[in-house]
Amino acid sequence: MSSNSHQFLRLTITPRFDEHGSASAFVVLMDIESPSLETDTPLLELFTQLGNVPTQGYNGDAIQASDTSGTLPLYIQDMGADGKLRRWLLTRATKGDIAVRYCALPRIVDEKTPPGPRIDLRLDQGGLQGGGYSFIPVPPENNQPGKMYRLIVQWDLTQAPAGTRAVWTFGEGPAPVEKLGSASLLNRSQYMAGPVRSYPPASQFRANDYYGFYWFGDPPNVITKLGQVNEKLFENMSKFFHDTLSPSNPYRIF
Repeated sequence: MSSNSHQFLRLTITPRFDEHGSASAFVVLMDIESPSLETDTPLLELFTQLGNVPTQGYNGDAIQASDTSGTLPLYIQDMGADGKLRRWLLTRATKGDIAVRYCALPRIVDEKTPPGPRIDLRLDQGGLQGGGYSFIPVPPENNQPGKMYRLIVQWDLTQAPAGTRAVWTFGEGPAPVEKLGSASLLNRSQYMAGPVRSYPPASQFRANDYYGFYWFGDPPNVITKLGQVNEKLFENMSKFFHDTLSPSNPYRIF
């Protein structure tokens, strides 16, 4: 089936910056193509904690939604034995496409922060990087088991400092990058924006290429050299397992 026959699920991520030019938040607009959902159906879900790592949670009315009929009020329900699966349910049936808006803030960490899964959205040397599990609520897969979307991630860098780059697991922005997959693939992805450095360097990158190694700041050479080492390892392993390299089958390290 062609990807064009699938409904789109599009993220437009706008990094916000402080007066010093450092990234301070991700403002996210999620557009869901004509889901046709009934009253009291869950629109989105997100775990509020994974292991010992808290996620965004988005309490109260932090998530705003609308469709072609106007404002789409939501209410929160915490599910599961431990109450850590949060769902946002509809107060009325939907009409047309849905737009969801929210702002993701970085987790504040220090030397006392306990170790845990590295999925939280964090500040790092002027940039932001984190896993979708921590800040991107998605349509529940049990609404329509096996449903696939045209997943589109694009970035709005119009107000960003010069030199800002933005990267998703499946490609570098700011232009739209598309991938066919389930909604949960957005959870299982990484997102990074700010003064991003990389191997290959930005001047050698081709849009949507299959490999990238990304970091902020100036780590020791022994770290940055791993970009080239891992590229060769990835290419050789792909050949061994007959797993063809392509922009739609990439490997990116953050």
